Amino acid sequence: MNFSIDKASGLSIIVGSIMIIGTMALHPTGGDLEHVLRIANLAIYVHSLAIASVPMLFLGFLGLSHYLKEAKILSASAIVIYGFGLVAVMIAAAINGLATPDFILENFDGSTSEKKEQMRLIISYQLSLNHAFDKIFIVCTCLASILWSLAIIKLQSLPIWIGIVGVLLGLAGTALFLAGFIGLDVRQFGLFIFGYAGWSVLLGILLYRADSQPT
Repeated sequence: MNFSIDKASGLSIIVGSIMIIGTMALHPTGGDLEHVLRIANLAIYVHSLAIASVPMLFLGFLGLSHYLKEAKILSASAIVIYGFGLVAVMIAAAINGLATPDFILENFDGSTSEKKEQMRLIISYQLSLNHAFDKIFIVCTCLASILWSLAIIKLQSLPIWIGIVGVLLGLAGTALFLAGFIGLDVRQFGLFIFGYAGWSVLLGILLYRADSQPT
């Protein structure tokens, strides 16, 4: 079988999306310092999976932009915006899943209430940074999904319904974000990820099955 760039890109989108779904399914919830200390190792493993999904997703969606290259402005703008968002979510995962657990494991001994309070303030600041980068990822993902979907609808190189769903998903995600319903905690961010990743898996399957480049 000729394993074309389209098939490789579709497979990368599928695998990367499944990895990010797995990340959110296994993602530990927050709690007090003692709880965070207990789940530190799990947090490291889970966020390492998220970081590993970033190059996989970028490779896949770069291939999608190549497949939709006839819609020049739409496809090029989408991959630039999405790449910017992936950098943001990679930083968020590194802060929340690598830097924070490592910091707690090395510094928290529970010796004094003053030290506990200092740790809480530091972790609160790290969490605020994490939320900021998550929000950047959400907005970039919504915008990129809309642009790719418009390119699909314009070229009709993939089933139009996947483009329509992508536009609606991107608009809904943007509206919910602006209304403050997503991006504030793990559950809200997780719902966004599951919805977006489900669309991405379907898109990856369609791209994998595509016979040839659009003309």
